[in-house]
Amino acid sequence: MDTWAGQAGDWTWNNGQDVARIGFGTFDVALGVSMVWTGAGTLPGIGLIAIGLDQLATGAMNLRYGRIGQGFSIIEFGAYSATGDATLAILTPGILSLGFGSLGSLGRLGVRAGVPGVVIAGSGEGGAFGLLSLSYLGNRQLAIHRALAESGATAFFLKRGVSMRDLRAIGRVTGDEYAMYTLGSRRFVIRGYANEIRVTEVMAAALSAGRYGRWSGHTHPPGFPISASTVDRWSIPLGQQRSAVWGDGGFRRFHRTPQLDKMFDEELNRILMRRYYAGQQ
Repeated sequence: MDTWAGQAGDWTWNNGQDVARIGFGTFDVALGVSMVWTGAGTLPGIGLIAIGLDQLATGAMNLRYGRIGQGFSIIEFGAYSATGDATLAILTPGILSLGFGSLGSLGRLGVRAGVPGVVIAGSGEGGAFGLLSLSYLGNRQLAIHRALAESGATAFFLKRGVSMRDLRAIGRVTGDEYAMYTLGSRRFVIRGYANEIRVTEVMAAALSAGRYGRWSGHTHPPGFPISASTVDRWSIPLGQQRSAVWGDGGFRRFHRTPQLDKMFDEELNRILMRRYYAGQQ
């Protein structure tokens, strides 16, 4: 019994640092995913996920290969290379974790102030500029705009009563994003908050499950690129392969990963080339 207890104590003493790495890494990944999903802070959340995976992988590898007190993580090695201080290097993941967590807490304060917490679409880097006056809109677009008079508003329309081109035009006036879902003969439109579309957790779950239909697409405000963000890709409803983002540069289809985008574009180009050469014969 004493021998077993002694061995257990020795193992804990020798491997405690890596066990702690795994524990704190798991916590950081879970907290980061929560921050991204609830909209408390996408970038801080991704930062926490990266730190957590860094610590999880290092702790697991050190335990697996018995590297007692050795084996810097990638983040720790970077800090050591920059400072030459091994103690500071080991503390760096914790310092970064605290910083990203604090940013997430500030994001949660903003969510509690009345803005829905789950981001389902976002434009990323950029800034709205050159917004137009209401006179730019046609009569149908003005009617759509009045039905979505403020950020966060939602409305149902007949399928023939609204299009992505209409929403892109209205976004050039308001500077907000718009998302559209199609189910049968009706369309459901959400007006965002500047370059993000935020909804409640209940609605986010319903949208993801396809209860509002197919995600026809969403707009990016003027001044933002039409490339899909990570949040855009994660928000494609179950059973749907792709959606589209509309902006000043036209529109672009996107899938759950950039790799799937590339495969789709390559296949589309092959089809177009076959059609072209078939027409030449």
